[in-house]
Formats: sequence, C-alpha cells, structure tokens
Amino acid sequence: MQGKPGINYNRKQVGDFILEKSIGFGSFSTVYEGRNVKTGEKVAVKSINLHRINLNAKHQTNLKQEIDILRKCQHTNIVQLLHTYQTNNHIYLVMQYCSGGDLHKFVQKNGPLKEPVAQYFSRQLANGLFYLHSSKIVHRVEFLHNQLFSKINICIKKKKKNENNNKNTTITITITITTIIPITIITTTQNQK
Repeated sequence: MQGKPGINYNRKQVGDFILEKSIGFGSFSTVYEGRNVKTGEKVAVKSINLHRINLNAKHQTNLKQEIDILRKCQHTNIVQLLHTYQTNNHIYLVMQYCSGGDLHKFVQKNGPLKEPVAQYFSRQLANGLFYLHSSKIVHRVEFLHNQLFSKINICIKKKKKNENNNKNTTITITITITTIIPITIITTTQNQK
C-alpha cells in the first residue's frame, strides 16, 4: 500500500475506515486520507509497516511512545488520535483530518499572511502550545509543514523534560501526518551540578 502521495489505491478497509489515497510517506509509514464507512467522517490514517520497524528495538520504543503521547494530548488545537488498529503487518493510527493542509502549502499558495490572518493562526498556535507546556511538553516549531489546519491544529513535535536522580532527560518526539519527516526521538542526559 505504500506509494506516492495523491495516488488512489484499492481502497483497503481498516476497521471502520476506508483508505482512499496516500497523502504522505516516511521511512516506516504512509499516511492516507480515509473515511469512516459508518459516519462519512474524513480522517488521516498513518499506516506503519511493522516488518520495517521490528528490525530495530529503538524504533519499536519510539512507536509506543508516539501512541502514548497522542492518546494523552486532548486539545482542540492538537491533532487528535481517534483509533488504533493492528494487523500482523501494520499498525494504523487513525487521526483527525486537517482539511486545510499545512501552513507551508497555504503560504506558498496564498503568499505572505496578512496581519489579521497571522494573528488568528498565532492565537490558535499559542493556545495549543500553552496546553503542551502546561503538560510539561515543549513543542519545537521547526517547519511550517507541522502546522496543519482546518482551524489550526498542531502536529505534535515535543520535548519533555523529566528529572530523575539529579539528571535531566530530554526526549524529542516528532509526530507528523502530512510531512515526510520520520518519527525521531533524541535522548540526552546531563548531570546537574
């Protein structure tokens, strides 16, 4: 099922969801535009190839962390995980579909943002960031591609800081649904003085 964005495949069904066309891909996954067969709701479905991810224990851990984090984040300006399904070959993450695409494409298509539009986007982005920060999660806004919107919904890229035994551990997790950036977790440990 992996392929180029925009190509319609044989409409595979996963649970209550039909995968209609691919809209993005990465090293271990392909993201599809999908639809709930019962309600007609449009969704994004991230299909993760277990054969590829099972080759590396670190990638398995990263995937578990991604799913746990997505389940915990519940905010109107954060892309929501709706369902998960697992087969022998794939894990499917059914997520909220952001019909407006990403901010990068929006700016490419429409040119620089006018001040009222920039204020509107900034306000929604700040609301989502405030939620993440209050949950002790830092969102690193590195790419316009990670700013998806119907309204503005943050595609999570976060940095979480935990203190254990006088050590700071920083975990950076990249979760995207329309870009080709793979999930990345970087862990650094420094002794506090």
